[in-house]
Amino acid sequence: MQETFVFAQLRHRERDAGRERTVFFWRDRTREVDFVVDVGGRVELIEAKWTELPQATDTVNLAFVRTAVGRSKVARAQVACRAPNAYPLGDGFLAAPVVDLLKPATWEPAVLRQNRGASGSVSHEVLESG
Repeated sequence: MQETFVFAQLRHRERDAGRERTVFFWRDRTREVDFVVDVGGRVELIEAKWTELPQATDTVNLAFVRTAVGRSKVARAQVACRAPNAYPLGDGFLAAPVVDLLKPATWEPAVLRQNRGASGSVSHEVLESG
């Protein structure tokens, strides 16, 4: 169900930008990336996860495909999830709410600072826009 929702958001964004037939997937015998979006000679890699708190381990397939196509050809690589705010997962990967997919693929993730509240809750503050 999450993949269908993410696909609908991507299709909406791509149609609004006047692009069609730009959303694909990548799969080999053991790995899969849910969405590979052609953004003018570069690609956007997206994994759809139902979780609110994706972990760095959720980027294993993104990392594999990024290496296969070359880091310079990847515009953005992220886990689209139910998190309320975007946050870095390390090595250039981002966990981001599905609604962030409506932003143009040329959007670069902001520099974020993680804040831990007294109750142990975690929030992220935008320090600068990319």
